[in-house]
Amino acid sequence: MSTEESAASPMVLPEGTDPAGIQAALKTLRDGRDRFPNSAKVRGLLASVLITLGLLDEAEAELRIAVGLSDASRETSRQLALVCRRKGRLREAFEVMSAAPHAPATDGSNILIACMPKSGSSWLRTMVNTFDFIDTEYLAPLHDRREQELDLLILNRERPNFFVAQHHVRATGSTDYAVENFNISTVVLVRNLFDNLVSARDHFNDRRPVSPQFYMDGRFKTWDRERQMLFLADFYAPWIVNFIATWWHSRINTFWLTYDILRDDTETALRCVLEHAGFDVPTDALRAAVHSTNEEQKTKTLFNVGMSGRGEGVSPEVRAKVRALCAYYPEIPFERMELL
Repeated sequence: MSTEESAASPMVLPEGTDPAGIQAALKTLRDGRDRFPNSAKVRGLLASVLITLGLLDEAEAELRIAVGLSDASRETSRQLALVCRRKGRLREAFEVMSAAPHAPATDGSNILIACMPKSGSSWLRTMVNTFDFIDTEYLAPLHDRREQELDLLILNRERPNFFVAQHHVRATGSTDYAVENFNISTVVLVRNLFDNLVSARDHFNDRRPVSPQFYMDGRFKTWDRERQMLFLADFYAPWIVNFIATWWHSRINTFWLTYDILRDDTETALRCVLEHAGFDVPTDALRAAVHSTNEEQKTKTLFNVGMSGRGEGVSPEVRAKVRALCAYYPEIPFERMELL
């Protein structure tokens, strides 16, 4: 096992597992791989067990071979993308899925964009909503300071179309239940934490400092910039780090995007989101959706600046506070995810 693998994903057997039985199962799967070296399906089965055990280097090696075999499927690519994500390589995971074998359209599903604030979620949701088979839905009954938990009564409503919803919602048992029982595909949208803090500070300073992540009132606007940033590092950043941690450990199938990926390769990101939800949309329609949304955003937008690297000037004290929060989750490679 490599240093990177042992640091990021130590081998932890599921509770009650017989170590001898696991070793025997692994030997059987490896023997099967040796007997059928050109079977992506067999390598995928072996990789799925290796992923569960945290043996990510070996799983990646198997899947790198598997994606090039004749029977490789989109699921093979999804497994490889999962390994890349577990290792913190979010951009590479995105590239794997963008190059994955084309999957025929399914019956489709609803889309939940589970997002950090100020991560481009309104922009992404508007692009998805461009298509006439998807409507925007708000799955929490109120805005304001209320935590944006998904409301099962709203989810139970009959609708003529699929929906796309964006929410600052953490992964919980309730969220998992909603995703699994209401035909929802989930996209997790994150952003560099320091860029995010600067953008959030501008947002709360220019508008109202009202948020489900913390309690504050008009005093926020009377403070100098550094005091505002320190407050957000103490009260806003904990929610953000917790948001990332809950989705990192969620058992449901999620598609991860970053603000930078969405900005740098918007059309491909939109295609991957729709494919994740089971939709096959022509390239011309994707291009039109991106263009029309970008034109709309020129006059109606929640972007403050819409660029990366804004967090480079964050003070050492603020940086230390955020890094200390992340250090409580050593299994999450924040640095390699380009979130710090």
